[in-house]
Amino acid sequence: KQWLAIQFAPIGIASACYVLYFLRARYVGWKYAHQKKVMKKTMKRLRGMITSTLLYGFYFIYLFMCENTLDVLNCQTISTKDGLSETKREYLSSEPNMVCWREGSLQLKLVPVAVAFVFLYILGYPLLIGCMLIPKATRLRIMDDQLLRAQGKGGYEEGLSPYLEDLAMTRASLGMLYYRFTPELPYWILFVVV
Repeated sequence: KQWLAIQFAPIGIASACYVLYFLRARYVGWKYAHQKKVMKKTMKRLRGMITSTLLYGFYFIYLFMCENTLDVLNCQTISTKDGLSETKREYLSSEPNMVCWREGSLQLKLVPVAVAFVFLYILGYPLLIGCMLIPKATRLRIMDDQLLRAQGKGGYEEGLSPYLEDLAMTRASLGMLYYRFTPELPYWILFVVV
């Protein structure tokens, strides 16, 4: 149960954030009903900031989530001090009193869930970051935003050109993933994660 709670915690946190976003969207829609353009900009910016925060927050727990995901699949035989195996059974490394691969065991029941989380977290997170940061158009916007950031400019001022609004949106939705890296290598976080 604890393993499942840890595995589903990031999904629960992300869901809670987007439920709050939905509630906020309803409030902003009511407040700015007569200013549709302002409302759409405000909500797009907020959605981008939530996405950026969640992606960057997951970066800090990524290794822990990988380890926790693979715990269910990490089975070993128990050996004596002289190196000879006492038994042919494998035991869960994180829970040595649990026999692995036994019909009806909790470990065997969790294996399909663990495999799903391997694809969702271990492979999915780097793939998602790559899909978001590597396209050439995105890299060019990031490079321009990084150059503006170095000059202390960028962000959300009134009367921005459409391109500068795109840069501001890129900063809101992806900024936390690339702000620490040089403009030429905004996707370096992908190498750090891998």
